[in-house]
Amino acid sequence: MSANYVTLSATVNSDAAHRTFCALFHNALIAAGWLQTADTGQANLATLIQPGQDAVSGFEVWAMNDALAATFPALLKIEYSAGFAAGAGFYITVGFATDGAGTIVGNSSTRIQMKGVPGGTGNCYFSGTSGSFRFVLWPSLDRCLGLVSIERDRDALGVPTSHGLHIIACARESAYNVSRYVPLAGTAPAPENKLCALLSTQVSQAGDGFIGVSAVRPVNGVIRPASLGVLACCKGDFIHGSVHTVAALGGSHTYVAITHDNAFTYPIMTGNNNAALLMLFE
Repeated sequence: MSANYVTLSATVNSDAAHRTFCALFHNALIAAGWLQTADTGQANLATLIQPGQDAVSGFEVWAMNDALAATFPALLKIEYSAGFAAGAGFYITVGFATDGAGTIVGNSSTRIQMKGVPGGTGNCYFSGTSGSFRFVLWPSLDRCLGLVSIERDRDALGVPTSHGLHIIACARESAYNVSRYVPLAGTAPAPENKLCALLSTQVSQAGDGFIGVSAVRPVNGVIRPASLGVLACCKGDFIHGSVHTVAALGGSHTYVAITHDNAFTYPIMTGNNNAALLMLFE
């Protein structure tokens, strides 16, 4: 497992700054144990040119390298882009196969765009394993660029399965609040624009010596078993950026609290302005 954070300026206004931003993902995926695919046309990060807003400078395709990878490959395509003005941006797509030239074919998520605005310096958090990947970029700054979590479907005991992939993409902008389940076979359901979790609408869910958190569940016709990469919490219960040991899916796991008011200005759960997230950080 791999977990770390990088302190970086959210203003990406030069080729050098754009390359530094893109390298965050590249290096974090290597550290987590993912493998870059042999797809043609992939970016050389050392020569990328900062694109205009919403344009793409290049892409990379990465494959999970876990115990299921040999028989049930899972892929992440990242397209490096630019946000508002001198802000950072990217697109992500997950699926199971490519055409050999970087296009995801077969069942896949929608192409999800995340883009931010220029700003000051803040922390970017990354964590992952060879079968999962998570990050949140500048959550304490105005218009946080976003939190993304990608992992395999899990059974009731929390063991990864070959059934499909769950991707969560949440940012301050309401349009980017997406929970999407991508099955290996069959029709992919429409994305949810809010997270499916059971949580109080109060500022705090503490009581009787405990602090309540909620599993986040993907939806594929029926509610799938809980994901591990993200938990829902009440923002008043955890100091932003603090790290906690939480009992989840039959084990103890380390999570970082993403509870700053700038992180999720629009509700990530229906009718709940106090909902925030804990991101797996181990």
